[in-house]
Amino acid sequence: LSGPPPGILFILALISNLLRKHPECSCLIDRKSSDEMNDEFLPHENDPTKTRALQSSLWELAVLEHHYYAPVSTLAKSIGTKEEIKAPPHIIEEFSNHTFKSLFDQERKKRTQKTALTFKEPDGLFSEDDAFAGILSF
Repeated sequence: LSGPPPGILFILALISNLLRKHPECSCLIDRKSSDEMNDEFLPHENDPTKTRALQSSLWELAVLEHHYYAPVSTLAKSIGTKEEIKAPPHIIEEFSNHTFKSLFDQERKKRTQKTALTFKEPDGLFSEDDAFAGILSF
């Protein structure tokens, strides 16, 4: 859960592709546990067949849906949706080449909408009925 956004994007693309390749694992996303704090997975079990991995869930995706970096949260929200399953698989090489600089440059190139700072241009520092209106004039 703690990693740089380029790494998280790579992992999310990989998870998405793996879930497309192995649809039987989609239960890891759809599972709504009554006890969210009790995970069935046994991480210290050496035998993979006894780890109870399919009784667990990918709860990390729910956390990443609220990530500060919008592309991470968008990709995390899309995993497991019907639209995402129908889309072509992610090209992993596109995600493996990201750095902080490339993500920053990508965000900087996005066209931003200009926001109005004021609705009415002020005539001066003070309003006409203010006691200081006549003292300072520009």
